[in-house]
Amino acid sequence: MNIQETTEKRNKLMVDAQALITKETVTTEDRSNFDKMIADSDALTADITRMQAVETFNKDQQRSTRPPRAGFGNDDKSEETVKSQKRAFKEWMRFGQVSPENRSFIRTQEQRDLGAGAIATPITGGNVLVPTSFDPIFHAALKNYGQLVDAVYTLNTSGGGPIDVAMENDTTQGLTLISEATATTENDPTVSGFQSLTDTATSGLVSISNQLLQDSEFDLDSWIQNKLATRYYRGLAGWISLGNGSNVQALGSTLGATSASPTAIVYDDLVNLFGSLDAAYALNASWVMSSKTRAALMGLISTTGQPILQTDPVSSQPFSSIFGRPIVIDESRPAIAASSTSILFGDLKQYTVRKAGSFGIKRLSELLALKNETGFVLFCRVGGYNTDAGTHPIRSLTQHA
Repeated sequence: MNIQETTEKRNKLMVDAQALITKETVTTEDRSNFDKMIADSDALTADITRMQAVETFNKDQQRSTRPPRAGFGNDDKSEETVKSQKRAFKEWMRFGQVSPENRSFIRTQEQRDLGAGAIATPITGGNVLVPTSFDPIFHAALKNYGQLVDAVYTLNTSGGGPIDVAMENDTTQGLTLISEATATTENDPTVSGFQSLTDTATSGLVSISNQLLQDSEFDLDSWIQNKLATRYYRGLAGWISLGNGSNVQALGSTLGATSASPTAIVYDDLVNLFGSLDAAYALNASWVMSSKTRAALMGLISTTGQPILQTDPVSSQPFSSIFGRPIVIDESRPAIAASSTSILFGDLKQYTVRKAGSFGIKRLSELLALKNETGFVLFCRVGGYNTDAGTHPIRSLTQHA
């Protein structure tokens, strides 16, 4: 979907959610559906932000470093147009920009495969994408990076320097009975804190020869920018789940329940995990598991004979909640196996991913000029930390040994 379609879908969800929650009689199912709609709307809002970031970057690139292109499939092949296109492209190659009089003469074939040299294997060979007739789709392998980046709390800071994080725990305090004319004793909340730091990370450099940029039928320029952005979210999701051994902590949890079986999850296991979390956190809690674990639960039946995984008529995912709380997919979460922590349940907003500014994709023309190549690389500064003040907002289901 493009930005407009995604925005329309998000807006429809918000309108439907408003209609649902403002009815004269709101049922438990209505509240559950409302929460799902809001969660889906938040996810779509995050997708819109990503699309806008890539669109803004592409517009900046077009204004400053490369000529605009005609859309794929431009059939104007006249001799004068081809000569003008070559002149405009040569001007951009030499000077990094195009004069106004040449800006309207653009090419549709300017990119090809990332490989160089003789054809070795399909897609990776140097000339395999250049033929005049071929499948117009650049087929790519897909792998879901999960939903953790959107599910946790995000803190955007202008810089990546240390920041202080404060926490307090006053949950054990209440009222104390005293006698008449008795002095009140001091009873302060327990306050703690730590510092958050960031790490600098990169997607790695991807370089393309300028000959390949010129000859390919594919828009590899935009394709690579999108791939680098996907690397960012996939890598950040993995770091949130497992940590990076530096300044991005793994999503923390406290043991909530142990399964009866080392290789299976039954209804009572989920009930025990749900019940282990304080009700204050359960209001905003989510289940965290891999898609394989979710698939294993699809056939699980409750004591009432109903499937544990509830179907969702609104979401594109047919099974997206358990006991009314949404499922967040984390492909780094261990599968169901002895002693593994296959499922988490808790308030994911108690984990903070810190982004020092937005990620930046740099187009490197001069660095690789001696090799007649153009490079693309992504840089970012990120951190991550748990904010458990003492009452353990995220609980885990550990498989029996």
